[in-house]
Amino acid sequence: MKSENNLTPVIYVDMDGVLAVWEQGVSEESTHENGHFRHKEYEKTAMELTKKLISAGYKVCILSAVYNDDHSTDDKIWWLNRGGLGDVMHTFVPYGRDKYAYVNSNKNELLVVIDDYSKNLKAWADHGYLAVKFMNGFNNLPKLTVAENGNVHMTLDSWTGYSIDRRMTVDTMYT
Repeated sequence: MKSENNLTPVIYVDMDGVLAVWEQGVSEESTHENGHFRHKEYEKTAMELTKKLISAGYKVCILSAVYNDDHSTDDKIWWLNRGGLGDVMHTFVPYGRDKYAYVNSNKNELLVVIDDYSKNLKAWADHGYLAVKFMNGFNNLPKLTVAENGNVHMTLDSWTGYSIDRRMTVDTMYT
């Protein structure tokens, strides 16, 4: 597979909030529990898109953050195996680190990431890679914050690049 500029696309797909349904309101503390990821639901359209990309001959890699503990990596590998993606190359990045720093590239490749977190996407794009935001139903909602003086502020997500939405059909995402 080649892109318009004759580069071979390498597509990196995030797990949390993309392949796995994002759980709104879950405490960060509970995400550290042994086995937490094993119980996550699959995001149907993202899973189908990933499998379609693989079937079409694209080089696909899972790129996901993990906690520095004795079970998070194993939980995610178990989850990928159960979902039929166990044979897909995967790179696990220490939680809090920039994902783009953990990928290898050569001049003949077009690196693409599908992620739900704007900070990751911006860092990816700032390094000349193609970033696509996966709208999972939670990451594009307005965020309300209350200032010390009691004023409520609403901010919208600042991502203005490419995006796909979980409500799209797989064929629409693919094109």
